[in-house]
Amino acid sequence: MRARKYIAVASAALLGAGLLTSCSASDGGQAESVELYVFGYDAAIDAWAESTSAAFNDLDKGYELNITVVPANDLQQTLTTRLQGGNPPDISSSPTAWIPSFADSLRDMSTILTPETAEGFEPTIAEQATYDGKLVAAPYGTSTRGLYYNADLIDGPPATWDDLIAAAKAAKAAGGLDSGFAIQGTGNETFAAWFPYVYWSNGGDFGSGDTIEIDPQKCEVSMQLLQDMVLDGVTQANPTSSDLPDIQDKFISGATAMTISGPWLLGSLADVNFGVAPLPKGTTQSTLAVADAWASFTGGKASDEQVGEVLEFLLSADVEVPFLQERGFLPSLTRDFADPYFQTDELKPFVDALPTAKFAPLSDQWAQLQALGETEMQSLYLGESTPEAVCTNLIDSLG
Repeated sequence: MRARKYIAVASAALLGAGLLTSCSASDGGQAESVELYVFGYDAAIDAWAESTSAAFNDLDKGYELNITVVPANDLQQTLTTRLQGGNPPDISSSPTAWIPSFADSLRDMSTILTPETAEGFEPTIAEQATYDGKLVAAPYGTSTRGLYYNADLIDGPPATWDDLIAAAKAAKAAGGLDSGFAIQGTGNETFAAWFPYVYWSNGGDFGSGDTIEIDPQKCEVSMQLLQDMVLDGVTQANPTSSDLPDIQDKFISGATAMTISGPWLLGSLADVNFGVAPLPKGTTQSTLAVADAWASFTGGKASDEQVGEVLEFLLSADVEVPFLQERGFLPSLTRDFADPYFQTDELKPFVDALPTAKFAPLSDQWAQLQALGETEMQSLYLGESTPEAVCTNLIDSLG
């Protein structure tokens, strides 16, 4: 199918404003302004921040909303630094995977949002924003991942990993391609997305609760598959230099026949004859889901009432839906899935995958595993390590 022209496309995803001097929420008073950080998702986000803050301030609530765009790769460290300094922003974008790291500083959203909003999130998404039994963040945007394939190069979507490898080899052998299947080998998602794509499809899981578990046998099968694809030339020659924007560019330009990405890529494919299919199956059909949420910190200056007013404004359909459309995201509120925009043929594969998609575990161990996993998988792709050694090192790091 040929893609419709989307409003805008999010970049690969996922600094400090002036310090507030008014009374704090703990004093029960009202701050003169509410400070909000948002991910630097794409080139259009600055205009969104300006127009959104202006629209809220026109409501004349008696205080100002100040929105600061923070580069996506800098936000986690920026929040950590400000929290350690006792001066966090009042509200910030945060992937739900960061919740365990910030849990001690997060406000209880169930006491801040209206019951209609707090109870209006899709259950599987609300679960990812719940920690120790409390809703500690307000999800605003989600995504699932699908297999993009060039319909001029691939004769129907591959159903299994074996099918994918065969189709990728045939497409590459036909000539003119950088790879049959482009994979990511640098950046956070090297491990956090690309390992689960294969590991979950082979029946693996990360356990439950705060302690992550990795099945040694299923890990080795998954790592072996990834390494074989690289060393057998199914993928690009050196995935360790390819981040998410790079593999997306390869698909857009026709340098690869297939890759895995989210719904935001649709807006760049007006000139590509493409299809989107479920991720290949091993023993199980699975895909990755990611949710970004608004988090609010107890050390912020704004009161619960002010935070609630801002969040209700941001999550209102008139503000929320255009924001999602511009970023290429899916909704988090059940209400918004009925919008005709999210029922189009292009988005349907991603929406249909959401109820059964899996999220990264809500565990303090996930961040350390991500960093180690990237290094280990790069060694794997370079032929400097083995699947057994990589899996052993990952499991040993969990203690």
